[in-house]
Parts: sequence; structure tokens; C-alpha cells
Amino acid sequence: MGSNREMRDIVWIVKQLEKLLEDHLIDMPVKRNDEQTAMCRVLFSHNIRYLRAYLGFIARGSPYEQQEFAGLVTVSVAGLRRWENAEVIPNKAGLKNVVTFSNQLLQLPTLITDAHLLYCNLVTEIPLLRLGSHSADFQNLSYEERRKFSSFMTNNMDLMLSHFMEKEFQSRINFQELMEKVNVPIYLLKVGDQRPAYVNQAMCDLQGFTKEKLLTTPFHTTLHPDDLTRIMQLVERRKKGEVSDTQYPVRIRHASGKYIVINIRNREVLIDGERYILSTLLDINDFVEMEQALKSSEEKLRLTFAAMEDLVFVTDVDGVIREFYQPDHPDLYVPPGKFLNKRFEDVLPEQVAGKLQEALINTLKTNTSKSVEYELDIQNKTKTFNAKLSVIKNKADENAGVVLVIRDITEKIETEKALRESEEKYRLLFKSMFAAYALHEIITDESGKPVNYRYLDVNPAFEKLTGLKAKNVIGKTVLELFPQTESYWIDTFGKVAQTGKPVKMSEYFRELDKQLQVSAQCPKKGQFSATFIEIKK
Repeated sequence: MGSNREMRDIVWIVKQLEKLLEDHLIDMPVKRNDEQTAMCRVLFSHNIRYLRAYLGFIARGSPYEQQEFAGLVTVSVAGLRRWENAEVIPNKAGLKNVVTFSNQLLQLPTLITDAHLLYCNLVTEIPLLRLGSHSADFQNLSYEERRKFSSFMTNNMDLMLSHFMEKEFQSRINFQELMEKVNVPIYLLKVGDQRPAYVNQAMCDLQGFTKEKLLTTPFHTTLHPDDLTRIMQLVERRKKGEVSDTQYPVRIRHASGKYIVINIRNREVLIDGERYILSTLLDINDFVEMEQALKSSEEKLRLTFAAMEDLVFVTDVDGVIREFYQPDHPDLYVPPGKFLNKRFEDVLPEQVAGKLQEALINTLKTNTSKSVEYELDIQNKTKTFNAKLSVIKNKADENAGVVLVIRDITEKIETEKALRESEEKYRLLFKSMFAAYALHEIITDESGKPVNYRYLDVNPAFEKLTGLKAKNVIGKTVLELFPQTESYWIDTFGKVAQTGKPVKMSEYFRELDKQLQVSAQCPKKGQFSATFIEIKK
């Protein structure tokens, strides 16, 4: 028969999670990415898998499958999978279903043996143990996996081990044999002693010392000098009964002489009536370094986004806005608290929301970036925005969401509009001018001397003056159209195009047999524009 205490552990886990939700997550988004909410997701994901296996063993001697357990707690299989993958925390209704089912099942008689129960506790749902064919290499885990496992270890492993030590298991299962198989450093110290009563092989591997060396070495002598005072104060407080269970990061010396960062959790246990301190340790040296690197990277990313004029949003595949990086941006339609964990249609005008939702669907469907423009009233002014949408992939190369980079293009649109209006006015003026007008580019030889010029544009008055159609003039050179053009025309206009100095003159143009009043200027280096007015005799 499984002991009542082990059964109560399950209810305790569920109630702790329920309290966690009540204390910290009321009205908070279930996919928020702050550290507190992320930790809650991690804790629940491990414990829900632990629950599924534990309750299955109690009911029939083997873990429940996901589909079966989902039906029992009235949740979709996809929903349960998201719980167990630490993607979301269940809402109150979902958690209540889990608690209700657990309580109902724990009231039933069970035929499970203690050995089965222990196997369930230590093997089925804890990937950091190696028993039989179950194994995992902590050093090969990703940053996120280490984060999840370390959270689970510090909150559950010492509890299960202390229960194991205090209950009748040690008379049925060889304690040391099992502890040697646990891939978690264990340090057992009798209260009042300085040297450990027991260390397992994982503890030896962590510090690089032999078991004989560790069993004869007081733990405090391996602490970093800067941590020693703080830890010894905790030890004294424990002796006085002021604290019992403690958890803290600390630096300990490795056999190589270097210090490594560990997370140590201490729990007081009774073994044969004697008080012991059971310590479970976790090497977080790489974890701390990655944490520091991640924080540095996140800070750089935050500063980068803060310096950007663009707005950056991240949605999930359902179009729910999950992340935003510039809370004080002046172009926000509403504050972040009113759009995070909501869809576009919940926040934006219908027409704008429809455009963005359509672009999001097309982006996910085609796996290609899309752009869409829309107008929005911001601070009593109508602004135009361009949104560029790109797919975000997860580790499995599956679509995980969409990032939207939104830029205010109001000034660009207004500038383009003003330019078009200006060009239209210029075109109207150009066509209605009384004087003949032409735009040219100068042509030089290898030495840079002007030798010709080409017509780039002409107005109707120029056509009337020369008798030539614009389509037959534009692109041609003056010597192609008027082969007998005197060199001083080319020299004069060449100086204007090269020096930028305007010129006015009255000259006879032999090819047209006309006396012309000419005004030439340089709109751009290498070019000149000129007006021609015929002076009649």
C-alpha cells in the first residue's frame, strides 16, 4: 500500500500551485514573459507531468497517457500538452478540474507497492535521474531546459528524498544503492557534525574529489571566502532553530582549485530519530554564465529597441499580442496594458485590424514577409503606418508567431504627396510657358572639354520655336539636330553646366535663322536648362 504521506504530497503540490496562481497570477496573462510568470509555468509543467504519472500509478500501477489524463481532467489534449511544455499556466477552471480529480482519486484504495511509488517519484517524470534505461545528460541541455530542470530540482527533489529517508523505504530498498544512481549531488550531514555522514558519487563528480576526501573534509572549508560568513550565519541560525529549510547559491572549490557556482537546498530530516541536514546541490555555473550573458543580450536588445523609431510587436500564431518592447513610444494607439494578450480586433478600428489580421494569416500561410499600410488617428492626428510582418520559428522549425515592425511613414507620404503636387505644378507651368524651354546634359571629351550637349526635356513652346516634335528631340544631341551649330553655343553652355554660373545673352542661331534671347542656369552639375525667346526684327 502506498503511504498516506505520499498521497498527500500530490494534493500539497496542487494546492501550492493553486496558491501560487492566487497570490501572483490573478488577472495576469498566462503567457507573460517576466521571470516570475515563467517560473510558475515551469513549476506547473513539471508537476502536472508528475501528477499524471503518480495518479496513474495509484489508480492502476502505470502512468496515465496524455490523451487519457486530458479526458479525466476535462481539458483538450492540445491544452494539456501546452501545460506540460510550460507554454501556458492553466486558468482557474482548468486547475480546479485537476485538483478535484486528484482529490477524488486519492480517496480510493490502492494496490500500489512502495517500490512502484518510489519508481514513479524518482524515474518516470524526473529527467535528471538515471535509473535503468532512463537517462539524461544535464550538460547537453539547452539554456531553457536547464532553467526548467533546475527549478524543478530545487523545489521537488529534496522533498521527495527527505520523504524517502524518513519513511519505511530504507528497510526495503538499499538506500546507498539508490542514492548512487541518482544523478543529483547529495550531501548528508548530521546536525552538530562538521564532516558529512554520506555523499554520493554525483557529489564527488561535482567537486572532482574522491569520496574518501569529501567524507573527511568539512564542507565549509571548500566555500569561497566571500561566501563563508553568510553561510556560517545560516548554520548558526539553523542550530538555534530559527530556520530549518534553506536554499541559496554559493561558490565551492573544485579539485582543480577553481570555484564553481552551485545552488544548494537544505532540508532537515529525521533518520532513526537523529536530526540530519539533507543537501541537494545543482551545478549552475554554466547556467549563471548563460544567465548573465542572456541578461546582457536582453539589455542590449532592450536598448536597441528603445533607440528605434519603429514599433516592434510579437504575436503568437493566433494573432494574440504577446510581447512589446517600447512602452513609452509616442505612436501607441493605446497603452501596453490594454493590448497585450489581446488580438488586433480587440484594440484597433475594424478596418485596420482586418488589414493586419489578413497580412498575419498570409505571412504564416506562405512563410514569407508581408507588408501592409494603414492609417490611424494618434493624438488627434491621422498618421500613416507601414507594418512589415515576418514569421518566428521555434526549435522544431514550426511557426511560433509573427513579429511586426511598424514604422510611421506619415512624413514620407506627405513629402511624396508634396513632391507630386510640385511636379504637377511644374508640369503645368512647363507646358504653359510662353518662352521655349529645354533641359540638357553636357557631353565632354576625354580631357573634360565640352563638345556637345543632349536634350533631356523640352516644352511645347520649344516645339513651336524649332518646328520639331519633342519625341524627335529628347535624347538627341544638338549636333544631331543642328549639325552647323556654332561652337560658342556649346562652349557657353558647357561653362554653365560645369561651373554652375548662370548666363544671359542675345545671339543669332544660324540653324534656325533666329535672333534669340537666352537665359541659362545649372540645376545639377553636368546639366543646364535654358529659355529661348525669339527677338523679332
